[in-house]
Amino acid sequence: MSRRILKLAALLAAAVLLSGQAVSPPPEHLSPGQWREDVANFGRELAARHKDLFFHLPRAEFEQQISRLEDAAATASDIEMRAGLTRIMAAVDDPHSWILAFNQGKPFELRFRQFPEGWYCTEARDDMAEAVGARLISVAGIPVEEATRRLLPFIAQQNPIQTQDAMASLLLLPRALEAAGLPVPGKSADFELMRDGRRFHSLRAGRAGTVA
Repeated sequence: MSRRILKLAALLAAAVLLSGQAVSPPPEHLSPGQWREDVANFGRELAARHKDLFFHLPRAEFEQQISRLEDAAATASDIEMRAGLTRIMAAVDDPHSWILAFNQGKPFELRFRQFPEGWYCTEARDDMAEAVGARLISVAGIPVEEATRRLLPFIAQQNPIQTQDAMASLLLLPRALEAAGLPVPGKSADFELMRDGRRFHSLRAGRAGTVA
């Protein structure tokens, strides 16, 4: 096995050994053969190293998911393979084990938090200060309720507070939005917000943006 492939396998396997920590993202642009080998190794290492891998997800279902993702490598894109690995990790439903499959590039320069009334912006870059305190209506043209529904399969859901925190993080990651089927051309997205009945848009990418 090549050093590059071993790097991905080691990083993914390390997820089950860490508590309250995350590992680096896997390398990009692997070939179908490299993806198949790494997914297979990920399944073996996860089953061997996790102390209680099948407390929620039955072994047979876990193995089926690994097998389907290996088969998908022939035609799937890198982002689809990353999404598949993340869904498998989420299906294990252990909030202390995860991989950072979507963390390439800069996140959007906003922070959101869910309240009973909905999702609200709690932090923004200085020149986007108008967004703070505004309610999030849509992401990349998709209502926030639908956007978060699409992102949910990437998150372990055993702990509601950790689920909410993980969702707030995914909303800021262009690759996560792309994996969930949201349109993020050029890794930028249109966040529609509302304050005092007035809607406005904030274009966000890992670069300067404007609030209009």
